[in-house]
Amino acid sequence: MAGTRLTWLHASDEAAWVESNLVALCALQGDLSEAKLRALSGPPITTARTRRLYRLPHPSATGADLYIKVQVAPPGALKVKKWVSYAFQSSPLLREARALCALAALGFRTPEVLAFGGRGRFPGTVRAALITRAVPNATDLASWLSSRPAPALAASSVQAVRDTLDALHARGLALGGAMFRDFLVPLEGAREAADVTLIDTAGFGTGPRKRARDLRQFKAERARLVEQGLLS
Repeated sequence: MAGTRLTWLHASDEAAWVESNLVALCALQGDLSEAKLRALSGPPITTARTRRLYRLPHPSATGADLYIKVQVAPPGALKVKKWVSYAFQSSPLLREARALCALAALGFRTPEVLAFGGRGRFPGTVRAALITRAVPNATDLASWLSSRPAPALAASSVQAVRDTLDALHARGLALGGAMFRDFLVPLEGAREAADVTLIDTAGFGTGPRKRARDLRQFKAERARLVEQGLLS
């Protein structure tokens, strides 16, 4: 598509997407066609000050559903503590796209990246988008545990996430945070690290401080769920 600013990993996905006529999203212009995304998918699944997440069917009607993250971040919408990050780094969505591709290349399970792109740098308006394929029959660990699965299965799923972290750390890598909502597990639960899918990986990197943060958050998440009676 002439003038597109998104990087597509597969030409077939790009061709199907162009037929949806989401021109502003593909060109990373304006509000990234959020009004049309809402018309196609309904309200966003998650919302933040500058970012939203949508789920909608693949335009070809034959592929798996897609998740679309969009970000429109004018300077006034960013918290002051974020200014340094945005001044010296690309959009979190671009960092997440690179991290997902890097983790997949290392053999970790991640959602398949279909397209990503960004334009603008602080103090200008930052616009970015990330399109991934939905992981079928899976949900995030926090939501899954809230359904109160059998204690043994809950314990094995949490251990599978910890084993995933340990495998990352053994390579000198880190996620820069380990919230249970950032790990997908099968609807029937996880029995080993290979069952775990990593999502929301913008903090991916190296260094002992990032690894320590992973472990602190994992410990805090587990303690909170034990207090709520969702884990023993």
